[in-house]
Amino acid sequence: MSGFWVKYAGNRTTIIQQGDLSARIYLDALSEIPHLYAIGPIEGLKGEITVYDGQSSISTIERTQPTISSSLHHGAIFLAYASATRWKTIPIDTSIRGLSDVEAYVQYMATRHNVDTRKPFPFRIEGRIDSLDYHIIYKTDDAPHNATEHQRAKQKFTVHDSAVRIIGFWADLQGQGVYTHPDKRTHLHFILDDDTASGHVDDVQLREGALLYLPR
Repeated sequence: MSGFWVKYAGNRTTIIQQGDLSARIYLDALSEIPHLYAIGPIEGLKGEITVYDGQSSISTIERTQPTISSSLHHGAIFLAYASATRWKTIPIDTSIRGLSDVEAYVQYMATRHNVDTRKPFPFRIEGRIDSLDYHIIYKTDDAPHNATEHQRAKQKFTVHDSAVRIIGFWADLQGQGVYTHPDKRTHLHFILDDDTASGHVDDVQLREGALLYLPR
């Protein structure tokens, strides 16, 4: 019997194809789930939700600058969420450069350690990065939403030489394109170890010596 499960609510395609930015699930309803992990955009595209082992980091924008809170009083347009109680720790003995390399490494290690990649699972990475590019989605107007407006709403930032916690979700074929981009099996958020920043990971340069955690 595995010590984890993965669920999701909503669908990212409603944002681009339908311009529907309403909430499909509320974090308050998940507050009693033990060892909760979750990622997704806030309703109205007003920020990013990251929950790491029950601790929430809600990133939004105030006066063009990122701001962080721990409030659970938010709805998500779509949300991937999981509970995981047991993890296998895997030292990363190489540097990893870019999201494609992260995805390939996770798939390789999952296969080696008997995690079924035909099914969804959460994973974690903890360690130091040389750099990490991220965005906080933050729509500032009421204009009809589409792919162009979606890119414009991404407020982009970079952190350097920092310790981070990354929570990722591996999607099965049913979830691919629902809570990941259509050509990706993974979706990653991060939190700085000092809890001063979080958001959606766009690129990462991960140093050797980080730790990958796979659920068991």
